[in-house]
Amino acid sequence: MRNIRSMNYVPPPPPGGVKSSMKGIALAIVVAYLLSVITMIIIAPYVLSLFPIKNQQIADGAVTTDKLADEAVTNLILSAYAIPYNSTSGTIQINKSTLAWEDIDGMSVTINIKRTSHLIILFSTSAVADVDASIRWRASIWNGTTEIYAQPGELYMQPGGLKAGLWASLSYDWYQPNVNAGNYTITIQWGVTGGSGSIKTRSLTVIALPA
Repeated sequence: MRNIRSMNYVPPPPPGGVKSSMKGIALAIVVAYLLSVITMIIIAPYVLSLFPIKNQQIADGAVTTDKLADEAVTNLILSAYAIPYNSTSGTIQINKSTLAWEDIDGMSVTINIKRTSHLIILFSTSAVADVDASIRWRASIWNGTTEIYAQPGELYMQPGGLKAGLWASLSYDWYQPNVNAGNYTITIQWGVTGGSGSIKTRSLTVIALPA
């Protein structure tokens, strides 16, 4: 039997053309990269000229180190009646033909204030009067012993003629500053001169703001 000698297989060397092709590809990549870098360097100034970078200064005082006062911003909920107020309304028509001051039926509220406050008195009504008649109004403030009249005092209105049935919607505001703590009754009063007048739907709201 013949002896067969094993032999180690050695692959033949690659053709010389493959090595040269790989070197060509690597060189092309390097050249392309260098061209892109050179292009960016050349066009960068032009791009920046199209989109200039602005130097903007913050306005003086826009940023400050001032600190808000303690409790200036808070999530505390005001307790009930922290700002005293009261209101009332009525719808029954009432008539008047005399100049003397009278309380308007149902237009009176009481309010208790714990500290010196400014009273805001808001009154609205629908009214009508004779052609030659005028209705006057004022807000009375009574503390049980003394009566004062809220600013600016008397207000006058001459609504549409009674015969034509031209009712007018009216609103008046009064203000009384620096009212001492205590219990007060606020009442709207009226008088009519030169004929007769009537009022119907009406409301009164009084608010006490801390002085």
